[in-house]
Amino acid sequence: MKNDFTVLIVSSVWWSAITRAALEFIESGVTVHAICPQGHSLHCLDGIESFSRYPYFAAPGVLTEAVTRIRPDLIVPADDRVVLALHQAHAEADPTTEAGRLCRETIERSLGQPEFFSYAQTRLKLIDALRARGVPTPAAAALDTAQDVRAWCARTPGPWVLKRDRSWGGSGVVIADTPPEAMAAFRRLSQPARMACALRVLLADRDIYSFMEASSRRPMPVVAQAHVSGMPANIMVACWRGKVIATLGANVVAYQGRTGAATVIEITEAADMVHAARVACGSLQLSGFLGWILCVAPKPAPITS
Repeated sequence: MKNDFTVLIVSSVWWSAITRAALEFIESGVTVHAICPQGHSLHCLDGIESFSRYPYFAAPGVLTEAVTRIRPDLIVPADDRVVLALHQAHAEADPTTEAGRLCRETIERSLGQPEFFSYAQTRLKLIDALRARGVPTPAAAALDTAQDVRAWCARTPGPWVLKRDRSWGGSGVVIADTPPEAMAAFRRLSQPARMACALRVLLADRDIYSFMEASSRRPMPVVAQAHVSGMPANIMVACWRGKVIATLGANVVAYQGRTGAATVIEITEAADMVHAARVACGSLQLSGFLGWILCVAPKPAPITS
């Protein structure tokens, strides 16, 4: 049964979770369009109205054109790279034109208010916002130089968690047990990826987008966080204009390495995780589907994803 609601799903990675979400939309009678890499599992679904390939270059412009052409009621980004591209498309759209207004209004309806877009671009800003609103968070600091690393290790008990901004899936996270490990992690995370690593991503993961980002040779911001002992967990949130509509929490029973993706999870309904999600969504007036990584024992502390 068809209805008049249209969703544009946009993915730059090959994760299959968005395909299951697309199937739910289709079975609910929603018209679904997709922008994704070639070979994505979304192509296995029969009910998607149209496909476009996620672009290698100039993604914001391509997304603006797609919004103007499709005129979706909602955009569902599957990963952080797409979220950042949508933020850029919003900033570049001309509000004095009909197409620009349509683009900006659709992105705001799908993601939330633009004054809070910057909170998605740096972990530290989100941590500070949650701490200011009474949500337990780990100590954190931006690391710009080697001296910052030494000062952080001197004043904060180890181990330490170092994270590269604009990374996900555990790929830009290192847990360091000693000051030399922390220094080595900072140097690796803050510097552009070596070409050999970029080629491995391209050949092994078929991820040309990460390869192109790595080959750009741009340094990346790094954030340090105090390590929180306990079981890793995450929560998925559906929200609309700051109001949480539904949540799904999971304890991570097993995962790849010390910081990698979860391989075995246990569904949970931790009240503290839900509270942190409600505070974040309400304070930042978020819309869409969001996820956070947390630690649920002995005391909840958002670690951010």
